[in-house]
Amino acid sequence: MSRTINGSITGPVVLGAADNPLTITSAGTVTSSSSSDGVDGGSNGATWTIGNAGQISASGGAGISLATSGIVSNTGSISGIDALVLRG
Repeated sequence: MSRTINGSITGPVVLGAADNPLTITSAGTVTSSSSSDGVDGGSNGATWTIGNAGQISASGGAGISLATSGIVSNTGSISGIDALVLRG
């Protein structure tokens, strides 16, 4: 399966198995406030594939945080305390 975001949503986007790969189009935005990450790849062991052409922002967390390995392509904008955190 896969997931595409092509509108504005409030994060965090917590990734599940059906969300791989995740695509954020140029019309897509993910905005998180407080201490939440914008996109959060939990600890289910998946190798995440994320393509971002839109905007991901997190005021108190990482723009994208992945607990395992992943492939991130970005032609848009990713911002947060850290733009991208890979823990795997």
